[in-house]
Amino acid sequence: MKQKNSELSFKFRKHMSIGSLGAEEDDLFLQSCFIDTGDFDVALATNTPQSIILGRTGAGKTALLEKVKLECENVIELNPEELSLSYISNSDILSFISKIGVNLDLFFQLLWRHIFTVELIKTKYNIGNENQVNNFFSSFSFSFQKDRKKEKAVEYLNQWGSQFWLETDIRVQEITQKIESEISSKVDLKSY
Repeated sequence: MKQKNSELSFKFRKHMSIGSLGAEEDDLFLQSCFIDTGDFDVALATNTPQSIILGRTGAGKTALLEKVKLECENVIELNPEELSLSYISNSDILSFISKIGVNLDLFFQLLWRHIFTVELIKTKYNIGNENQVNNFFSSFSFSFQKDRKKEKAVEYLNQWGSQFWLETDIRVQEITQKIESEISSKVDLKSY
């Protein structure tokens, strides 16, 4: 670096790196170049209504989330591209029942609860394959006998739990297909 007229000038040299295009790919510079503008503490405050991170391209949203993942324990990342949202939005049956006036808010609320619950259980109990699912069920179900609410939870887990180790998008498709099948069997779609 040369100092010129009390300003610093810098010359880029051939093959010099100044970081990656996206924070998710920038392991080298993210830690040393991250500047906290106060958003980090706000992102960590889960008891406040400021839970959505918004900003223009390049504002640092991904860098902030990467920093949260690096600095905090018990972080679970759900990538929207892995949620099969296009599968749901292209569902003929869900589209049909929405068009005839059926409010699908409850379906989507339950779907997201299911997704989040499964992801939390997978992470907490380190479930990554079918064998780990079986071990989880064998140790888990015995502890809840004679408690009706907990037995209901175990029934729910037995219904959906065998697929815990699968990717999120496959589980979303499975639930959507189950709902579509139940609706198709109870409603004559051809009469509409």
